[in-house]
Amino acid sequence: MRKFCFRVDGGSIYSVATGHITRCLKTARYLKARGEQDFVFFMRDYPEGIRLVEPEFKVIRLPKDIPIEDEIQLMGPEFNKNTFFFCDIRNLTQKYIDAVRSACRKFILFDDLSVKNLQPDILINPTPFSYLNYNTKVCVHTKLLLGEEYFFVSDHLVKQARKRDFSKDHFNILASFGGADPCNITEYFLNEIVPLLTPHTVTVVLGPAYKLAAEVQVKYASLKNVKFVVGPKNLDDLFLSNDIAFVCGGDTCIESCCSGAATFVISSISYEKQCAEILSARNMVVFATDIEDIKAGRVNKKFMDLIKKSEPRLKAISDQGMVLVDGSGLKKIYDALMEGEINVAK
Repeated sequence: MRKFCFRVDGGSIYSVATGHITRCLKTARYLKARGEQDFVFFMRDYPEGIRLVEPEFKVIRLPKDIPIEDEIQLMGPEFNKNTFFFCDIRNLTQKYIDAVRSACRKFILFDDLSVKNLQPDILINPTPFSYLNYNTKVCVHTKLLLGEEYFFVSDHLVKQARKRDFSKDHFNILASFGGADPCNITEYFLNEIVPLLTPHTVTVVLGPAYKLAAEVQVKYASLKNVKFVVGPKNLDDLFLSNDIAFVCGGDTCIESCCSGAATFVISSISYEKQCAEILSARNMVVFATDIEDIKAGRVNKKFMDLIKKSEPRLKAISDQGMVLVDGSGLKKIYDALMEGEINVAK
């Protein structure tokens, strides 16, 4: 029987948050829907992240402060020669990869940072245009699955995506800054951007691991054009029911584009900024600002003119964003994963 192990962390942790957990959950659910039965998640003991996984899959908790090389001894009893090991953490070494791979069938690495010196069996970086950052001649022992064609969104989002009418005077606007928002971009948005969005209707998502959710709802209850949605299971229907979305530059950015919403990015880390700049240059998003600019008080809010003036560029951004991904990413990853595995019994 094939076994699927996932090494991932998440919670109210800067630069990690919950996006990596969401990606691994989507992968595990896809595999489960295709008849796979044996799953385990290895996660450092961040409760807000573990709570997202435990209702569906077995979780083995790792100490928060354990050296990364020492994890392998704790995970080892779960491994066998039919184990597919998915890893979605950073600061790996080749020694770690080799040690895990010696006990498993395949080591699959999710990489957002375009690492140059690691050789897993399969490396997946679904960030749009990430293939520009790798030297395929160096990665001779690794199958590279790079770029937007490997990004995965739900069938529902792809099938229901629609073009918007940006000629109207009133927009429905969504704001979602991740499951944990450790940079607290949410409050920046409420303080600095929402006052500029009258008379539009604004829905603000407070993620399942956002520690200030209760406090923020009370603090900003007087904002008449704002409603809060706390801990939604997914964002698909929220993206589909809004005209414009403010997001960070991770997976929610691509999901927003796919839905047809005109997407404005407030990035929270360098690779999100890089992605936003690339997509903005291709007229697929509006790169609004970055967390470092927010901290330094140097945000140029000229991007708000696009909303105030109902400019034609909103429609162009919406139309371009919708063609970024085609919804087949998970299937392509699954096909690559199972290549040569037809004789391995489930």
